[in-house]
Amino acid sequence: MLLASAIISGLGLGIMYGLIALGFHITCAVSNTVNFAQSSALMLGAVLGYTFGVAFGCSMPVAILAALTVCGLSPAVTNELFDVLADLRDEGIAILLVDQMAASRLAVTDRGYVLASGYIVQADEVSVLVGNSELEAAYLGHAKTMERAVS
Repeated sequence: MLLASAIISGLGLGIMYGLIALGFHITCAVSNTVNFAQSSALMLGAVLGYTFGVAFGCSMPVAILAALTVCGLSPAVTNELFDVLADLRDEGIAILLVDQMAASRLAVTDRGYVLASGYIVQADEVSVLVGNSELEAAYLGHAKTMERAVS
Protein backbone atom coordinates (compact mmCIF):
# COMPACT_ATOMS: atom_id res chain seq x y z
CA MET A 1 0.00 0.00 0.00
CA LEU A 2 2.84 2.37 0.84
CA LEU A 3 4.54 1.69 -2.50
CA ALA A 4 1.34 2.38 -4.43
CA SER A 5 0.88 5.66 -2.54
CA ALA A 6 4.47 6.69 -3.31
CA ILE A 7 4.02 5.88 -7.01
CA ILE A 8 0.77 7.83 -7.23
CA SER A 9 2.31 10.80 -5.40
CA GLY A 10 5.35 10.68 -7.67
CA LEU A 11 3.20 10.60 -10.79
CA GLY A 12 1.11 13.51 -9.54
CA LEU A 13 4.21 15.55 -8.75
CA GLY A 14 5.76 14.70 -12.12
CA ILE A 15 2.60 15.74 -13.95
CA MET A 16 2.54 19.02 -12.02
CA TYR A 17 6.18 19.74 -12.93
CA GLY A 18 5.42 18.86 -16.54
CA LEU A 19 2.51 21.30 -16.64
CA ILE A 20 4.65 24.05 -15.13
CA ALA A 21 7.35 23.40 -17.75
CA LEU A 22 4.74 23.41 -20.52
CA GLY A 23 3.35 26.74 -19.27
CA PHE A 24 6.83 28.28 -19.20
CA HIS A 25 7.59 26.93 -22.66
CA ILE A 26 4.40 28.33 -24.18
CA THR A 27 4.92 31.70 -22.49
CA CYS A 28 8.54 31.90 -23.57
CA ALA A 29 7.77 30.81 -27.14
CA VAL A 30 5.05 33.44 -27.55
CA SER A 31 6.63 36.42 -25.81
CA ASN A 32 10.36 35.60 -25.84
CA THR A 33 10.34 36.20 -22.07
CA VAL A 34 9.71 33.97 -19.08
CA ASN A 35 6.68 35.10 -17.10
CA PHE A 36 6.90 33.96 -13.49
CA ALA A 37 3.41 35.22 -12.67
CA GLN A 38 1.95 31.85 -13.66
CA SER A 39 4.21 30.04 -11.23
CA SER A 40 3.15 32.29 -8.35
CA ALA A 41 -0.52 31.63 -9.11
CA LEU A 42 0.20 27.91 -9.34
CA MET A 43 2.09 27.98 -6.05
CA LEU A 44 -0.79 29.80 -4.36
CA GLY A 45 -3.19 27.11 -5.58
CA ALA A 46 -0.84 24.31 -4.52
CA VAL A 47 -0.31 25.75 -1.03
CA LEU A 48 -4.02 26.34 -0.57
CA GLY A 49 -4.85 22.84 -1.82
CA TYR A 50 -2.32 21.35 0.58
CA THR A 51 -3.62 23.49 3.44
CA PHE A 52 -7.23 22.54 2.83
CA GLY A 53 -6.35 18.87 2.30
CA VAL A 54 -3.85 18.26 5.07
CA ALA A 55 -4.32 20.95 7.69
CA PHE A 56 -8.12 21.05 7.52
CA GLY A 57 -8.59 17.37 6.64
CA CYS A 58 -10.67 17.94 3.49
CA SER A 59 -10.88 15.28 0.81
CA MET A 60 -8.80 15.92 -2.33
CA PRO A 61 -11.77 17.02 -4.54
CA VAL A 62 -13.02 19.40 -1.84
CA ALA A 63 -9.49 20.77 -1.27
CA ILE A 64 -9.03 21.39 -5.00
CA LEU A 65 -12.40 23.12 -5.33
CA ALA A 66 -11.69 25.27 -2.27
CA ALA A 67 -8.24 26.23 -3.61
CA LEU A 68 -9.71 27.11 -7.03
CA THR A 69 -12.38 29.22 -5.36
CA VAL A 70 -9.84 31.17 -3.31
CA CYS A 71 -7.56 31.62 -6.34
CA GLY A 72 -10.57 32.86 -8.29
CA LEU A 73 -11.06 35.57 -5.68
CA SER A 74 -7.43 36.66 -6.05
CA PRO A 75 -8.17 39.41 -8.64
CA ALA A 76 -10.72 40.99 -6.29
CA VAL A 77 -8.16 41.01 -3.48
CA THR A 78 -5.56 42.48 -5.86
CA ASN A 79 -7.93 45.27 -6.89
CA GLU A 80 -8.59 46.06 -3.23
CA LEU A 81 -4.83 46.19 -2.62
CA PHE A 82 -4.39 48.73 -5.41
CA ASP A 83 -7.16 50.88 -3.95
CA VAL A 84 -5.15 50.95 -0.70
CA LEU A 85 -1.97 51.78 -2.65
CA ALA A 86 -3.77 54.70 -4.31
CA ASP A 87 -4.80 56.00 -0.87
CA LEU A 88 -1.20 55.71 0.35
CA ARG A 89 0.03 57.57 -2.75
CA ASP A 90 -2.46 60.35 -2.06
CA GLU A 91 -0.99 60.64 1.45
CA GLY A 92 2.45 61.24 -0.09
CA ILE A 93 4.00 57.84 0.71
CA ALA A 94 6.48 56.62 -1.92
CA ILE A 95 5.92 53.05 -3.11
CA LEU A 96 7.94 51.01 -5.57
CA LEU A 97 5.53 48.88 -7.58
CA VAL A 98 6.57 46.16 -10.02
CA ASP A 99 3.71 44.68 -12.01
CA GLN A 100 2.88 43.36 -15.46
CA MET A 101 -0.60 44.81 -15.72
CA ALA A 102 0.65 48.23 -16.76
CA ALA A 103 -2.62 49.74 -17.99
CA SER A 104 -4.51 49.35 -14.72
CA ARG A 105 -1.48 49.94 -12.48
CA LEU A 106 -0.51 53.26 -14.05
CA ALA A 107 -3.65 54.68 -12.44
CA VAL A 108 -2.03 54.47 -9.00
CA THR A 109 1.44 55.68 -9.99
CA ASP A 110 3.04 59.03 -10.69
CA ARG A 111 5.98 57.79 -12.74
CA GLY A 112 6.57 54.64 -14.78
CA TYR A 113 9.49 52.64 -16.11
CA VAL A 114 8.88 50.21 -18.96
CA LEU A 115 11.24 47.27 -19.31
CA ALA A 116 11.70 45.11 -22.41
CA SER A 117 14.15 42.21 -22.31
CA GLY A 118 15.71 43.62 -19.15
CA TYR A 119 16.30 47.14 -20.50
CA ILE A 120 14.45 50.35 -19.72
CA VAL A 121 12.81 51.40 -22.98
CA GLN A 122 10.74 54.26 -21.59
CA ALA A 123 10.70 56.22 -18.33
CA ASP A 124 8.48 59.23 -17.74
CA GLU A 125 5.47 60.68 -15.96
CA VAL A 126 2.33 58.57 -16.25
CA SER A 127 0.55 61.23 -18.33
CA VAL A 128 3.29 60.89 -20.97
CA LEU A 129 3.34 57.09 -20.90
CA VAL A 130 -0.40 56.52 -21.32
CA GLY A 131 -1.32 56.11 -24.99
CA ASN A 132 2.30 56.20 -26.16
CA SER A 133 2.85 54.03 -29.25
CA GLU A 134 6.48 53.34 -28.24
CA LEU A 135 5.26 52.08 -24.88
CA GLU A 136 2.77 49.80 -26.59
CA ALA A 137 5.45 48.45 -28.93
CA ALA A 138 7.87 47.81 -26.05
CA TYR A 139 5.23 46.33 -23.74
CA LEU A 140 3.81 44.00 -26.38
CA GLY A 141 7.26 42.84 -27.44
CA HIS A 142 7.30 44.49 -30.87
CA ALA A 143 10.40 46.53 -30.05
CA LYS A 144 12.57 43.41 -29.82
CA THR A 145 11.27 42.19 -33.18
CA MET A 146 11.96 45.59 -34.72
CA GLU A 147 15.51 45.62 -33.29
CA ARG A 148 16.21 42.25 -34.93
CA ALA A 149 14.86 43.48 -38.27
CA VAL A 150 17.04 46.60 -38.20
CA SER A 151 20.27 44.82 -37.25
